[in-house]
Order: sequence, then structure tokens, then C-alpha cells
Amino acid sequence: MTIATISLRGINIDDFDVSMLVSGTVTAADVGKAVSLDTATAGTVKLAADGDAIIGELLTYENRVQEGIKIGTMSPKGSARFTYTATAPSIGGQIQGAGAGVVKVLSGSNARFPHFVTAVDTVASTVDVLFL
Repeated sequence: MTIATISLRGINIDDFDVSMLVSGTVTAADVGKAVSLDTATAGTVKLAADGDAIIGELLTYENRVQEGIKIGTMSPKGSARFTYTATAPSIGGQIQGAGAGVVKVLSGSNARFPHFVTAVDTVASTVDVLFL
């Protein structure tokens, strides 16, 4: 099944875009992937690891070599499209990190940031998610 012709993809609420430090082995190729908080370092996000709560989508990335930091803009509000692995999420369901910025169906009853799946493309293995 492919995603419907009406899509929320690209709806972004700019007032909520947040610039943060980025940790790990992130590169410009990771823009568009799911991110979670890096609880080891204040003000920092990382690519969503297995079981992580997804807090948004990485919108931009910049490696500031001379300053010794990596920064990015993430969006905790609006709509994003992520690649999923394993079982396809259900419309209305929730997701969590599966590793390397990829997502999977939320397992267990862990409380997560408010979001829900709005569309699933089982051919491309992508899921559209609306963050509230």
C-alpha cells in the first residue's frame, strides 16, 4: 500500500524549529532522519537509537570543524516522513527509534512525546508522523 495522495509531509511550524548540538557520527546525509535527546550532554540531539523516544526530525546539519562542534536544527512540531524497519506501523499508532535514525512500532506502554502515524507506505517502508 502506498501513501495517500494527500500528505502532511512538509508541514513544518518554523516557530518551533530548534537549533541544537548534534552528537555521534551524524553527517549531512542524515538530514530527514528521526532524532532523540542525547541525555549524556545538555542541549544535544542524536540519531534515534533502538528504543529511543523520537522528539522530531533533523532538518539541517553543519559540522563546524574550527569550533569543534556539530549543530543541527530539529523540528519537534509538524509532519515528518521516516524510514521504518520490521513491522509496518499502524495509522494512529506511535513509533520509537530502531537505530541510526530509523523508526519502528512503539512497543510496550512507555509514554512518548505526543505524535501519531498519519500514513504508511509499505512499498517504500516509510511512515508519515504528525508531531503535536
